This record gives sequence, C-alpha cells and structure tokens, in this order.
Amino acid sequence: VGGVLCSRTGRPLPQRLRHLLVIRLDQLGDVVLAEPFLRKIKTERPDLKITFLTTSLGESVFRRVSSVDRCVVFNPSWFGHRPGRWLVDGFRLWRLLKKMDCDAIVDLRGDIRHLLAARLAKPRCWILSYGLSGGGFLVDVEAPIREGKHAVMANLDLLPHLGMNSELPLPYLSSEIASEEISAEVKHRLPSKEKPWIALHVGTPVPAKRWKEE
Repeated sequence: VGGVLCSRTGRPLPQRLRHLLVIRLDQLGDVVLAEPFLRKIKTERPDLKITFLTTSLGESVFRRVSSVDRCVVFNPSWFGHRPGRWLVDGFRLWRLLKKMDCDAIVDLRGDIRHLLAARLAKPRCWILSYGLSGGGFLVDVEAPIREGKHAVMANLDLLPHLGMNSELPLPYLSSEIASEEISAEVKHRLPSKEKPWIALHVGTPVPAKRWKEE
C-alpha cells in the first residue's frame, strides 16, 4: 500500500554529497560489522563528513575510529526489550534526526521504524537502505538482500549506490575498534599478565555473520 501511495524509489544521489548519516542501531556485534563499510567510504571520500548514529555500546567502540567524524547515541526500546515505548522512542528518533544536517542517509538494518522516522524528519533527504521490514517505499534506493552473503559484504554492496567502489580484498575489521577501555578490561581479566593471549568468539546463530576460519 505504501509503495502505491508514496513510493520514492529512483531519485538520484545528490551531486554534492558533503555529509552522510549512517544508521546502525542494533546489538553490538551487528554494529561492529559496519566498520569495513564506514572505512571504505572514508578511504574513497576523505572529504565526506560521516556521522554514525548508533547505540551507547556502539559509540564506546567507534568513538576513536578514524572513519567516523562524529558518533551520535540513540538507544531504542526495540533493541532493549522495553515493550510499550515504541511510539515514544519513534518520536524521539524523529526529533533527533530532524536536528541533523545531512545530504544522504544510509540505514544498514532496513528497519521500517528507522526509515519512517528518517523520511518524516528529512522529507527531501536521499535515503538508501534495505526493505527488510516493509519500508522499501520510504527510500530512494532499496538495495536487495542476497541470501547467504556475509553481512560485511552485503553492506559493501551498497557502495556503488553511493558512487563508490565496493571491492575490498578481505572484509577485515580495523584494529581501531579495540578501544583503550576495552583493551584494559580484557587485560585485567586475563589469568596471566605475562603471556600473550588470543580470545576468539566464532559462534553465531546467523550464517551471514559467521567469519570464515581463514
């Protein structure tokens, strides 16, 4: 119904793209997987200002990442298991986005609540995202979801829509995401301070988020 009444799909990317807002409001693991996407954009367009809208946990990791110029924190109830606050938090997100000055918005989750708030707050802003939860009619470009593709590579598939190259040798994460606070906490919890230790967390129920052994 939304697509019939108010579809916006097909509007071209602004010619003068100066400020990009990237939204990833999710659990920490999903937020971290956005790092190669942000780094690739900053590598190709160092002049482009990137604001990253994420959760408190995401901000604690990305505050020192050089590919992000500014982190803005928003903790929605739909990821904090607080039912009954969806309308309140949706209004809060709308107010937050309305204050932001940006030329384009990319939502890496494709959540209709994020897309609706963005469209209502920025009716003339160019928006790129997935249409996972039925919000494809709210965006200017709806990217397809490729089954079986790693989440990092799926994010990189969005880059051509931003006029950028999507190729990356390996979807590695930058060492910048290991903040000083996190490193200190890990070191404090190690059973021995004298030996080097490596911690690996390779499990996830979602195939698209699993890293290959190599």
